[in-house]
Amino acid sequence: MAEIAGQPVSSDLAEMSLLDRCKAVEQAGMAVTNSWAALWSEAISYFLSQQLKGYKRHKNWEWVVLNYLWPSIQAELAKLSRRFKFVASPIEPGDTDIAEALQGFLQWQWDTGLKQGGMRRENIKCLLCGKLYGYWISKIYWDRKITWSSEQRQWLGDVKHRLWHPAFFWASDKEYINEGDCGTVRYLELEYAQSLWPKKKKVLKEQSVGYADMIRHISHGDTIHGQTSHQGTYPSKGTGDVDSHSADKLSSTLLSLVVSESTQQGNSTDVRRYCRISEQYLKNYKESNKQEESPADPAVLMESGQLIQDAVTGGYMDRNGLPVTSENWPVNVTEWREPDYPNGQYIIRNEDEILNPDPDTQIYPHSRWPFVVCPHYLLPFMWQGSDAISLYRDTQDKINVAVSHLFNNAKEFGDPKIAVEENALLVDPRNAKKKYEILKGAGAIIKLVRGGLSRFKVIEPKAPSAAHMMIYQMMVQEFKNIQGMQDIALGKKTTGDTTATEAQHLAMSANDRIKLQNLFQEEWARDLIRLVAEMDQYYYEAGRVVRVVGDDMMIGAVQITDRSKEAKFDVNIEPTEGMPWDEEKRILRYEKAYTILQDPRPNPLLPEYLRVLQITAWQKILEKHEKWQDWIGFEQLIEAVEAGQLAPEQALQMLIEKARQRIMSMQAVGDASNGNSDSRKESA
Repeated sequence: MAEIAGQPVSSDLAEMSLLDRCKAVEQAGMAVTNSWAALWSEAISYFLSQQLKGYKRHKNWEWVVLNYLWPSIQAELAKLSRRFKFVASPIEPGDTDIAEALQGFLQWQWDTGLKQGGMRRENIKCLLCGKLYGYWISKIYWDRKITWSSEQRQWLGDVKHRLWHPAFFWASDKEYINEGDCGTVRYLELEYAQSLWPKKKKVLKEQSVGYADMIRHISHGDTIHGQTSHQGTYPSKGTGDVDSHSADKLSSTLLSLVVSESTQQGNSTDVRRYCRISEQYLKNYKESNKQEESPADPAVLMESGQLIQDAVTGGYMDRNGLPVTSENWPVNVTEWREPDYPNGQYIIRNEDEILNPDPDTQIYPHSRWPFVVCPHYLLPFMWQGSDAISLYRDTQDKINVAVSHLFNNAKEFGDPKIAVEENALLVDPRNAKKKYEILKGAGAIIKLVRGGLSRFKVIEPKAPSAAHMMIYQMMVQEFKNIQGMQDIALGKKTTGDTTATEAQHLAMSANDRIKLQNLFQEEWARDLIRLVAEMDQYYYEAGRVVRVVGDDMMIGAVQITDRSKEAKFDVNIEPTEGMPWDEEKRILRYEKAYTILQDPRPNPLLPEYLRVLQITAWQKILEKHEKWQDWIGFEQLIEAVEAGQLAPEQALQMLIEKARQRIMSMQAVGDASNGNSDSRKESA
């Protein structure tokens, strides 16, 4: 028998009650999450310059920290920060206008709607989370209480994004979260929880806890943002802490502030109460027998002899001559097995109370879980990733050790020492028992007795060992190598005789790792916006007016229709500047497209060429291209003549008429231009 919260339960998930199963899978999942806590604590400490874990303090010795991690991480964040642009392509040709409107709505959501301040700033937060925790978790959800409508007298909801703290999230599958169970744990203020589940007000109040009790719950296994400090996510189990004689005990105000903050806004004197809310997304393979009855086809029944039609009345009789009406008409029965939860089961609970007990409300409606997890660096066969600190920590430590030796060498031996024989210093005439001191200031005068120079010697400081400096330089260079952040990538001048070609290849290789992270970032944005589009069609009601961003970046508005809720389309990312040089490449591609579009001779490869150049909305460009449309029209006339749908004389007459209209329009433009010129001369 297994135990959950100290209570014995069946070890077979299939035999457990729904509540016990939810508790069991959450407990197992959070145990895995807890195992990462010490790693997160270390990464945050190193990021904020607390890098002396395990190094003992010694008398007359100072440890020095040169934080190479922080600037390298910030430099990567600056390079990866970008604005995504999305393209919606209709599956049905008639849905082009709908796809264009949806594309504008998705762009507005990304720029403004999903998160206050826009997703670009949120993206930077996600990247920082990945660098410190190894991965980041984005949740897309429907918040049903966003704007109060006085006209409709109800709350209006919106699709929203939240960067979820890794300490709040668990998943059962080792590699893909969508192939197993997953869920979250958090604490909500009692009043807010009661507004979300008004029918459960009494239960929520009974199971709510105060701030002090909540902290005690955390120490027994619950999680709360901010407890990933030196104590780990589960303070009773975890470690990351160090011995009392370690230099890591040196205080850091910034580090203390970062690790002590939490998503709940409370303190030890807070009188508010909190509810522990668990959301779980479970794979449930339960199936039920279903059947459907439909009237049998009269022709089939008569062919088999089960039914006879009266030639006079047209009515039907069975083999015994009895009339067959709609009340006793034979039926076909179709049977099949149907999954109860085709996309999964959604459970939300507070401790021992399931807040959505109705099975219909537990049917998860979307094609994938509402979480998009993106790793910082890939780990084999794991959905988690490696952070930007753990693999470089040892090299950073060696840099600190090398610098500390150089610093302490300079402190102990950097100043010159003076050797003075007895009676070499001049006696102060104001005090016969006291001699003049040896002053250290610049330009200080040292008073000696006559002939005292032979008994006075300045011992020059011993230069630091060349090996110390060499080790320091080697460690710094190795850190840059493993980080992929060479000097040339940071805009610094390279040392030595580096040719232009070598510098170019060095700059390209320095950005290889940034390029890899950029690929992960694009996959994250693509998965995220597709999930947003799916939720948009599911939640937004027909008649709702939403904001859109046009091709010219102008903000407009459209109304959601029944047709737009049913349209099928693909959503992708338009290639935009992802790396520093990508914008220049995009401009070059558009210059090539502009050049070829100026060629008056039509080319059948033009659409393919524009597509390969990744020109946005190239179909619309060709629709406005006069020469291309003339050529398409000519080809359509030829095909119509070859198919016999149009006589050659008619086709020729149509071409002549089109040419005549073209000449007349050109003349009209010329006359208008001449008229404007004459009017300007007269006014002059």
